[in-house]
Amino acid sequence: MPDARFEAFLLSLGTPAPPATSTTTTTMDNLDKLPLSYATVSIGYNDSHTLPEKLDAIAAAGFQAIELGFPDLLTFANQHLRPSKPQDGQDEITAYDYDNLCTAARHVKSMCEARSLKILMLQPFSNFEGWAAGSEERADAWKRAEGWMHIMEAAGTDMLQVGSSDSPAEKIGMDRGRFVKDLQELADMLAEKGMKVAYENWCWSTHAPTWEDVWDICQKVDRENFGLCLDTFQSAGYEWGDPTTDSGMVEDGRSKEQVERDWQASCSRLAKTVPKEKVYLLQISDAYRTKPGPLSKNDIDGLRSRGFWSHAYRPLPFEGYLPIVDFAKAVAETGFRGWWSYEIFDAGADGKGKEYDMGQFAKEAMDCQKKLVEACAKVDINATTGTAGVRAILFQHRLCIHTTVKRMYTMLQVRKLAVWRQYFCGWLLAAPTHSPLILDPLTPWTTQQFHEAGASVISVHLPINEPMMYPQGGDVVRIRCGNTELTGLVDRLASDSESYTSKTVLQRCGTLRHLFVMLSPMILSMARARLDQVRSTA
Repeated sequence: MPDARFEAFLLSLGTPAPPATSTTTTTMDNLDKLPLSYATVSIGYNDSHTLPEKLDAIAAAGFQAIELGFPDLLTFANQHLRPSKPQDGQDEITAYDYDNLCTAARHVKSMCEARSLKILMLQPFSNFEGWAAGSEERADAWKRAEGWMHIMEAAGTDMLQVGSSDSPAEKIGMDRGRFVKDLQELADMLAEKGMKVAYENWCWSTHAPTWEDVWDICQKVDRENFGLCLDTFQSAGYEWGDPTTDSGMVEDGRSKEQVERDWQASCSRLAKTVPKEKVYLLQISDAYRTKPGPLSKNDIDGLRSRGFWSHAYRPLPFEGYLPIVDFAKAVAETGFRGWWSYEIFDAGADGKGKEYDMGQFAKEAMDCQKKLVEACAKVDINATTGTAGVRAILFQHRLCIHTTVKRMYTMLQVRKLAVWRQYFCGWLLAAPTHSPLILDPLTPWTTQQFHEAGASVISVHLPINEPMMYPQGGDVVRIRCGNTELTGLVDRLASDSESYTSKTVLQRCGTLRHLFVMLSPMILSMARARLDQVRSTA
């Protein structure tokens, strides 16, 4: 008799969504054409690296835009407008000298145009929202907002990045309604100039350290010109990572596995919740696990621990340890195909500084973008297949050798895949909206149940001698993937010609993740080709 839990799972599937018609799926065809930007404040490591030199490096690497950092603009204004004056006292151009800063911004605009660079936005505008009415801090915040708006006009950019405030709670409170009102007024002021706000969660923020916090605020602000600046570091560095723990992960009473599951669930919610039109850009960086040990939980140089971490320990993707691919992939799954922007603050894992050639560093960032796009596509285990959507993964018993079963199921559960292991072993996990494939053998009963429940089935034969019976109709497709294909895949890892059974493939790959990363693109490609063939002859 069939396991009752499996029947309950089938009933829970409901009616699948209709075939997707959008072309904005997580594929290389879309992601390799993304417009790319680089934040000027995040390249160079000493004062001798001038803004013109930074622009040269960014443009030569192939980036199409910059985030203009206010500190760079201020330094350039002093170097360009008063190069022979002493840089002290009244002779120095200050952060409130907006006339001179606007003059400098016009020069920067000309320099960018000469290098075919767009000024994507002005950043970082901080500590704006929440100040008490009539306070000096509120007056200062609005003075800065108006001054920065004039700079934006001079620079020819229409976007202001605003970071969620890290001012102390005892000064700005925790009333989200007040934050929303301030941000509405800011958005309305900028709208008069055709400008917009890109609101970012800073992981050390007092009131909005997560993407869900800033998305909630964005919905409440409810202005057409108010959207999100999402960031791989800021989200992964708050929800998953923690620089003050030995593990480098959040340690708040949850197990590491639960932290991972919660992180994956958060990425999934982002992909399904945030409209692509409300994402204005994605900023990209990784983070080091700090050396020689964790950071202090107390403030460091006047910054909260995560703020200090952010300012010096953020290398290029894949040079740190955060799960940033998960977040980048989730943003891509919203359908967003706008600006991806690199914001790298790399002073080394010890935070003591790192010397590099700016031109080479910018090229490495561009090369890293290619790797990031490939990673987003390869780990897309939840990719759609062009069908109504497969809802579960079923492993043949002999593929699940005893020593790897628990690791396999943990990996799949993290990715929110429904798992059914044959011979009624139980391990039924929560079903997601989409899962990529089902591995043989499928009995006629289980296949029929999937079909009647409206679920599409991609069956990957790994291999079995007895042919399986499949119901007619629906998008039920059988694909043979025998030892020849598997051996070829493994050979690329092992660099030899040894033959492998499905059991030794798992052992030889070293990690199950490697096997699935390698198998997924081939299987999905075969599935799409077979579906096209079936439909063309129908």
